[in-house]
Amino acid sequence: MSVIISMMYPVVAIVLFMLGILLVSTHYRLSVDTENKKYREYLWITGFKKGEKLPYKQIIDIHIKHITQSIEYGFVSRVRGRKKVYSAAIEIDGNQSLFVGEHRSEKKLLSKVNKIAEAVQTEVYKSYE
Repeated sequence: MSVIISMMYPVVAIVLFMLGILLVSTHYRLSVDTENKKYREYLWITGFKKGEKLPYKQIIDIHIKHITQSIEYGFVSRVRGRKKVYSAAIEIDGNQSLFVGEHRSEKKLLSKVNKIAEAVQTEVYKSYE
């Protein structure tokens, strides 16, 4: 019986390692094809893309807003905090927003968003000034 249990440790370790890689490598992405007027919001999971391409009529603008997020840390004793985060979204067809990204630094988010705005030929608006 103890031999079986000792043989299970490497198997459990490998399974947990693979789950860790899966969790670390999974993230949200957005791609916009301006020539064919299609966009794709998808999950990128270790190189595989899960999401479908959808058509759009017009990219209206990119807007940035700031959000105050509440954070709680700890299991037994709770530590609460707040932080300001800047969030960017592309507005398409007048009523739909596509999440571009967020960052704690306005300057870093603006550098990313300005490249996107230049590629899709639209303006960037700040909704917090």
